Amino acid sequence: MRARYMGRILMADSFLRIAKRICMLGLCAKEMRNMELPRSAFIWKTTGVWTLTVILAVLFLLAGGGKLAGVPKQVDSFAHWGYASWFLYVIGAIEAASAIGLLVPRIAVFSVLLLGVTMLGAALTHLVHHEMMAVPVPLVILGLLVVVGYVRRGPLVALYERLVDG
Repeated sequence: MRARYMGRILMADSFLRIAKRICMLGLCAKEMRNMELPRSAFIWKTTGVWTLTVILAVLFLLAGGGKLAGVPKQVDSFAHWGYASWFLYVIGAIEAASAIGLLVPRIAVFSVLLLGVTMLGAALTHLVHHEMMAVPVPLVILGLLVVVGYVRRGPLVALYERLVDG
C-alpha cells in the first residue's frame, strides 16, 4: 500500500519536473497560444469555418424566408404552439437578418447570439409541447452556432474589454 502511494508521488513529481523543463524551453501554455499554426492547418480551419458558416446562413435564410412568406405549415405550427401570428414574422426577420449577419465576420458573433437564443426558444417550445423528436434539431444547430461563435468571438471580446477598461 505504501509503495503504491510513494509511486504516485514520484510519478507526480516527475510530471512536474517535465512541465518545468517544457516551460524553461519556452513552450508554456501562455506562449503556445501565440504560436502560429502551420499554413495548411490555418487554411483547413478557415475553410471549415467558412463552409459551416455558409451552410448555417443558407439554412437560416431559407427558414426565415419561409416564416416571412407566411408558409401555411409555419403559420399552423405557431398557432398550435399558442404564439401570436406576429411572432412568426419576428422570428422570421431575426433568422433572415442573422443569416446575412453570419456572413460578415465583424458582426457574426452577434448574429450567433441572436440565433442561439432563437434555437434555445425553439428547443424549449418543442419540449413544452411534448414534441420530443424535434428537440434535438435546434440543439444540434445551436452546437454548430457555438463553433462559429467561438471562432468569430474577436469583436465581442474587444467590446467587453472596452467596456471593462473603459
